[in-house]
Amino acid sequence: MDVYLFGMLKEKINDKKTNPGIPSKLSLEKRDDIENVYDLLDILKINLNEISHIFINGKYCGPGKILKSNDRIGLFPKNMALNFVEVEQNNPIRVQIKLNKELKKFDRIRELKLTIPEGSNIRFLLQKLNLDPDLEKLEIKKNGIQITNLQSVVNNEDTISIRSVIFDLKSLRNSANVLK
Repeated sequence: MDVYLFGMLKEKINDKKTNPGIPSKLSLEKRDDIENVYDLLDILKINLNEISHIFINGKYCGPGKILKSNDRIGLFPKNMALNFVEVEQNNPIRVQIKLNKELKKFDRIRELKLTIPEGSNIRFLLQKLNLDPDLEKLEIKKNGIQITNLQSVVNNEDTISIRSVIFDLKSLRNSANVLK
């Protein structure tokens, strides 16, 4: 696998295997413990929050995308001023999101459709929605089946239902006041 590190990401890799230049290229052997981009980032000790865009073989992808031994992976940091207009037209998947009333952060919207990159997973989706990825606070179903792993990959046309299992105190008080 060839990993291309752009911007400040190349400084994070303190390894003699990196080649000088922009971007820095790191050649890695595909190992059994590298299944997807998340695993690669763990090995490189790069936090997903530092990544703006991930490209695999020239296509915009999510961090759950499965990697092969001959893949070319481009990692772009958040601090780079990049404009990828074609990203959503490249290889997107479309998912339907259903939120319960406790989670709706978008005024009166309880159901929305999102276009996300292929290889995205539940954790990535929660980050896009600015939701806390704590499975003890959320009940997440993919096509009606309970999700127990945030690394579960989202596929094209999936329906994701997300509901809060912990009611906030303010909502309970408001409900109690209505009953009085």
